[in-house]
Amino acid sequence: MLCNVRQVIVPCLRDRELSAAKLALTSGVEKGHAVVVRELIRYMPHGSDFSPAFEAAVHNGHAAVVDELITAGVSGGALDSALRDAARNGHAAVVTKFIIACVSGGALDSALRDAARNGHAAVVDKLIAAGVSGGALDSALTDAASNGHVAVVTKFIIACASSHALDYAIKDAARNGHGAVVDKLIISACVSRSAMDSAFRDAAMNGHGAIAEKWRKRRNQRMKRKR
Repeated sequence: MLCNVRQVIVPCLRDRELSAAKLALTSGVEKGHAVVVRELIRYMPHGSDFSPAFEAAVHNGHAAVVDELITAGVSGGALDSALRDAARNGHAAVVTKFIIACVSGGALDSALRDAARNGHAAVVDKLIAAGVSGGALDSALTDAASNGHVAVVTKFIIACASSHALDYAIKDAARNGHGAVVDKLIISACVSRSAMDSAFRDAAMNGHGAIAEKWRKRRNQRMKRKR
């Protein structure tokens, strides 16, 4: 493959037939051929815009290609935006490349919420380890709970999200009928009794009978213990 690049594409570049080169670069990016992309970048004119190729590589989860394009030179703003795209689509290996490239703290926070909202636990794990703000941790927990992502919620419990966020999370999960998330928060986290009662009432009001039934059983058990 590399031989073909040098024999066919490189002469086009030397002859300034850049349209063929750009087409080849796009094809190499879409198929995840990092070696081809590296060779093409070497012969592209100084100042070439790699943004479209970079965005395509990120969106398709081609981590090795992303690495080559970051090395070639991509603006900080493009890195921040692309990180969110990778997190949103669950490309953990690509997210790792951006962490190594030292994207901004604000971008890490936004990416965490995108990953949590879409249930990508492996990406959430990497972003928490990279260092996100406490506020982002709490917001992402509620995003995950609202959408019923138990594995992601577990990551935030382990990462010690605030008790305030845990209370909000159980309410959101119950309101949306995510019984498994409600169970995980009750068993594994320090959720306040008032938040628990409020959550089960919300579940009942929204027609989530199974969750409401658990609340009735817990309430009856508490009343028995008081007698």
